[in-house]
Amino acid sequence: MNPPPEQQKMIEEMEILSEEGPYCKVMYWKMKMPMMSARDNTMKITVTDHEGGRFVVAETIDHPDKPVQPGTVRMFIHTRGYVRPSKTVEGVLDYTELSVFNMGGYMPARLLNMVVASETQREFGVLVKNCRELKLKK
Repeated sequence: MNPPPEQQKMIEEMEILSEEGPYCKVMYWKMKMPMMSARDNTMKITVTDHEGGRFVVAETIDHPDKPVQPGTVRMFIHTRGYVRPSKTVEGVLDYTELSVFNMGGYMPARLLNMVVASETQREFGVLVKNCRELKLKK
């Protein structure tokens, strides 16, 4: 995991609690976002090979070493993803993801609007950059 610098500032704690081989980890992280109480999550992430690609499963779990702490809200995350080599562009991976997030607790509308706007701008920037790189390769 390599979050952007602005998100790294919000992370108070992050650790790998266990590893079950190279493609299965249990991770914990705690973060403090502006205008919100601290949030945390304990998540199991599993990657399995499947028909020329890989499934990624990430979901919130209970873990005895990281119970919910007073003053911290436990987030809920349930993600399914599939990554495979692109059938149309050599050296590129196609990734499809379906995620359900519940940040828990109170989230100010102003903060939600800021996050949506900044993430949309960031993702659009990545899309434009990738399109330019593909055009230069042709």
